Amino acid sequence: MNVDFGARSVGGGQVVVRITPAGAEFLVRQFTRLLQALEKGLRDEHLFPDAYAARVTSREFRGRQGARMREEVTGAVRRVLAQCRPTEHLLLTPSEVADWFVAAGHAQTTCLTRRRRWQRPLRRNHAIVVLAAIQHHLAHEAMRAPTGVLPPVRSLTL
Repeated sequence: MNVDFGARSVGGGQVVVRITPAGAEFLVRQFTRLLQALEKGLRDEHLFPDAYAARVTSREFRGRQGARMREEVTGAVRRVLAQCRPTEHLLLTPSEVADWFVAAGHAQTTCLTRRRRWQRPLRRNHAIVVLAAIQHHLAHEAMRAPTGVLPPVRSLTL
């Protein structure tokens, strides 16, 4: 399956996004999976890996900040899901770019399992690569000078 997604800077941290039907279908599936995991109680240890070298310090940090961070991630995923549709021209503000970046990053956690790497479903491993590529494109374009050209659709094979 090809996940077609394009992003282009329009200046001021804003990004225009193009999403094909296959790309929208993939994104809706990944972000819905994450939202369901969040609602079912995805563990903070999986959602927010160790922030410090010492596990105790990381656990304390998650205890203090976990609920707030979980709310932020859940809100970002809901806002992004509302925008996931096939489109030639979706203008993302800097805060919407941040939402997409957060959602794509945390959606990768639903692709990970405790099973050995070679036992994981191959499709899920590819989903991580596609989600990371989307993050890369968004970050790159948000920091770039505008080009005034519609974004090319990049085919990210899944």
